[in-house]
Formats: sequence, structure tokens, C-alpha cells
Amino acid sequence: MPALLSRIGMLILIALLLSALPAAAQDDDTLTVVGSGIVTPLIEALAASADTALTTNITGTNAGFSAFCNNDADIIAAVRPMSAAEQAACESGGVNFVELLLAHEIIAVIGHAESEFGQCLPQFALNALFAPSATATNWRDVSPENDDIALTVYIPALDSTTYALLDALVDGIGTRADALTTDASMVETVSSTPGAIGVVDLTEAQAAGDAVTIFQLNTNAAGCTEPSAETVEARSYDAAYRLFAYINVDALTSAQPIFGALYDDNAIVDARGLTALTEDARTAAQAALTGEETGRQFSLDVVAFTIPQNLSGALNIAGAATGAPYVEAITGSFVELYPTVTVTFNPDGEPASIRRFCNGEVELITSVTGLNDEQSENCTANNVTPITVPLGSEAMVLIANEASEYLTCVTTETLGTVWGASAEPFTTWDQVNAEFPEQDIILFAPTIGSPTLDALVLTTAGAGAISRADLEQNDDPLFRAAATANVEGALALLTWSEYQAVVSAGQERLQVVEIDAGAGCVAPTLDTISDGTYPLARQVNLLVNEVALGRSEVQSLVWFMFSDENYPLFAATGLISTPFAALPELRAELESTFASAAEAAAAAVLAEVTAESTPEAETTDEPEATQDATPEATAEATPETEG
Repeated sequence: MPALLSRIGMLILIALLLSALPAAAQDDDTLTVVGSGIVTPLIEALAASADTALTTNITGTNAGFSAFCNNDADIIAAVRPMSAAEQAACESGGVNFVELLLAHEIIAVIGHAESEFGQCLPQFALNALFAPSATATNWRDVSPENDDIALTVYIPALDSTTYALLDALVDGIGTRADALTTDASMVETVSSTPGAIGVVDLTEAQAAGDAVTIFQLNTNAAGCTEPSAETVEARSYDAAYRLFAYINVDALTSAQPIFGALYDDNAIVDARGLTALTEDARTAAQAALTGEETGRQFSLDVVAFTIPQNLSGALNIAGAATGAPYVEAITGSFVELYPTVTVTFNPDGEPASIRRFCNGEVELITSVTGLNDEQSENCTANNVTPITVPLGSEAMVLIANEASEYLTCVTTETLGTVWGASAEPFTTWDQVNAEFPEQDIILFAPTIGSPTLDALVLTTAGAGAISRADLEQNDDPLFRAAATANVEGALALLTWSEYQAVVSAGQERLQVVEIDAGAGCVAPTLDTISDGTYPLARQVNLLVNEVALGRSEVQSLVWFMFSDENYPLFAATGLISTPFAALPELRAELESTFASAAEAAAAAVLAEVTAESTPEAETTDEPEATQDATPEATAEATPETEG
């Protein structure tokens, strides 16, 4: 009996223990974090501040993503965005996530405070300074334009994140063998050594104030860029880690207290020597933390689309003269990389190009006017659906002698009067407007017949061409600017890119002319050009046949146009395009458009095949059953007997 009672007691105890296990598991709300050893300490500090328990496992970013997408962790801490392959793995594993940007780890290249050279370091200069192959011992070895001064190179500790970012910034593995480290602070050493250069965290460089020079870097298509949260988020400054956290949506409620305070107070970020987010990024992160928007919010630069290496095919492009230099340049580069693709470009004017486009003769056209109702009807009748892709804008800028105050703002009507063709053109400004002085009109412009001049006439004076005999023509924008600066009453026409060159040259005694098209004076800026409020600008679009956009070679060319590497071509050919920072969002939209176009192309092929396989029944004297019983395939399936 006692033995029986003992066994019963043991069974009851086991049952109680077993019944208690699920309850204990349900009460365990500890979040599991895997991933980067750089980001995890930040998350641990945030969790401690929020009095939230964590279980952390520093696996590295790559292994962390594998565990996260396998549903083995609630949060992945990462020094890079999730890749397209990792996103596909998460989707396959049923892991829906929220992407958060936490902060930035940014490095700054610093020099002696009296350094007046090398204010912007391009990639070749960074390699000449820090790469394993670097041998420069004088700043003139880096560039002949630099001062003749001895070069001393300092590098951070080899086991530091700062060093890892420097290593990733220059070509080769590691850094130059003769680089020095310092027992004192890097800022103190560099600031006291003429000709010295070093690398520190941005927060340390900024805290040094005027003690050191912080160099700009030119390592991508964005050009010379200073280190900041704004430039890192715009992808124009490469020497940084963007610190991410990806949270499984199922664990979001438990994780919200950890990250909520991050976007209200920078104290924890600052304490770790990191750079806080911009206000825009902070606002977006707070919205993402609510869970209303899942998936990518801060890493649209990561895409799945790639141009096939074995790409082939043929492309037919037409369009307006506006944008033609860009199309010629970009297609030339495209064919050079993918020689098995044939591109035919014929800028035969907008009306003819639109007609050919709607007839299905060309896949792409450039357009500044768009389709009118009749043209749209023709496209619809031929089952051609145009997809509009904004290429950029073309803008003209007028500059005047700064003493000509009456030219600070002029109306489009005035411009039409001054620049328009006339048998007896006005020669003094008072003839144009009685309130203007009796001052000679002197106009400087590029060669007559250029797209820039034609666009100005079309915008201001209506159709026609400039034919003033007294027009001063010169294709050098710096000459036009200098001549205008020297003569009161002078007015010069420049493209936007030419105007930027004049600004960079530092030409004085000039003013930019604002334009009034009836809604007040508007100055030419990137914002007024892009939003269409500046009158002397027009949008250039690429119209693509939706069915054609389902083809790989068409997709690849459009994608090629908006790659980071090819971005400088827009400015080089006179177009003002989407800002560099906006390219990832545009490419994400293109990926979605490509998918829709591929579906449309497949539907078109299916419709064509269906139509071909269902011919109209022929009328014969034979009964219907006899006609159906002798399909055309029978003859094909019964070859002639070979002799």
C-alpha cells in the first residue's frame, strides 16, 4: 500500500510538473536577438533602459539573418540591409518583419587644420593615402596640385570598427604597411602634425571643432560629400554603417518598448559614439514601429533585379530632340557592355515618334508633350499601353549684369519680345518696356538652332526660331558669363548645367534672372524646376510600350538608365534628373512595373496564341463532323514515305 501510494504520489508530481511547463513557456516573453556585435550592444542598452529582458547571441550579420528568417529569433541586429535573397528566405519561411533604422556608425577622414589642399578626396586619392599598395610620402605624390609637404598617415586600431570601415573604403585587403597608430587621441596627433591625415568616428571629429579639417569624400556618383546623417541616409557618403534592426511582426508588441525611446531621445546613441538619425528618418522609423508598414522602409536600394550577362535582343527608340543627347550617350554605354543587343535610335521629332510608337513600330520614345486624345486613341486601338518613366527636366537659365536691376525679374512676354525673331529688333531696353532705361540690349547665346535656344523660343515667344542679326553667339558658357558681367544691359542664356559651371567658376558681377509667367517671379532652383513652377523648364519623359517592357532587354536598358554608376550622364547631357538619393525608390517602383509589364506581355502572347489556334471555320459542302474529324495536324503527323 505504501509503495502504491508512493507511485501515485510520483505520478501526480510528474503530472503537475508537465502541466506547469506550458504555462512557464507562455509566461516567458524574453526576446531573442541575434546578429551583429556592433549593433547588439546598442539594442542591449535600449532594452536595459526600457527594463525589458533579452537573450542575445552575437552570430554576425550573415548568420543572424539565416536564424531570423528561419524563425529562430525575434530580432536581427545588422550592419547592413537585408539582401534580396534573405528577404525571399523570410517570405518562404513565413516571417513577416518590420525594418528599423537605428543609428549610423560614420567615420571621418581628418587632416591638419591648416591644410588648404585635398578638401575633397576622390577614390584614387584615398587609395594613394591608405591602400595596401600606397607609397605616397608627400602630398604631391597624391596629386600634383597639392602643396609640397610631407605626408604622415595615421590609422585607427586594427580591431576597431573605425578601421573596418576604412578597410572597406579603399582597394585591397588592409591598409598600407607603413601607416602609424598613436597612443594619444587621433585628433590630438593629427592636429599637432602638419601634413598628417587620420581616420576617426565622425562624432569625435565634430567634437574637435576647428582643431582639424574634416575632408569631403568623392567615392560615388553623388560627387564630393561631407560626412553626416543626411548624406549617409542619401547614400552619397559611403564611409559608414547603417545600423538596422529587423523585428518579427509576431514579436513587435514586446519589442516596441525597447525601440520607442530611441526615437524620442538620442542619449543612448550619443553615449555610444554613434550618429543619430535625421528627423525625417526618425519620423519614418516611429511610423514603422507601429507595425502599420511592414517590410523595407529604409533599404530600398536593395533590389532583386539584375541585368543578365547573356542579354541579347533588339531595341527601337525614337523621340523628340530634347533628351536625344542623353539617349545617345546611355544607349552607347549600354551596347558597349552588352554587344549582343542592337539599339536603333531615331530622334525624328515628337509627332512622328508618337505615331510610330502607337503603331507598335518602336518600343520607347522620349517625349516632352505627352499624348493628346487622338494619339491616345490610336495607341488604344493598337493595344499599346504607354508606361511613363520620368527622365528629368531641361531648364534654361538667364543671367544678367548685376547693375541691371530692371532685369532682376522679367516676364515671359518680355523674353518673347527680346529674343523673338523680328525684322527690326528692339535695340534698347526702353523700347521693350517704358520703365526700363535707355540701355543697349546685348544678348549672349549658344549657337542658333541648338535645342536650348529652340526650347526658350517655344516656351516664351511661341513657335519659331531666333534670327536676330545682332545676337552674340558663343558655345562657351564661361565666355558668355564673363561677357555679361562686363556689360550693363547684357543678358545671357545658359543651360542648367552650364549655369552650375559658371557658379563653380566663381564669376562675379552677375545676377540670376527670375521669370514671371503670370504667377509671380520664380527663380531657377532644383525644387522649382522639378515641381514645374519655373517657367523656362520642361519635363522629359520616356514612354515605354507596356508589353515591350515585359522583355528582358527593354527592362535592362531602363534599369541601366537609373543605375548609380550612370547617374552622372544626366547632368553631362543637360538633363536635371531625379535626385541621387531618390534613385532607390525609383528603382523599387521600376521592379514593380517590370512585374506588371511581364504579366501584360504574357497575357498578350496568350491572346495571340489563342487567336492563331482558333481559326475561323471554312464553309464546305462536307458535313460538319467530317470537317472536324480531319484536323490539319494529321497531315503533319503522317510524313511522306521515303523511297
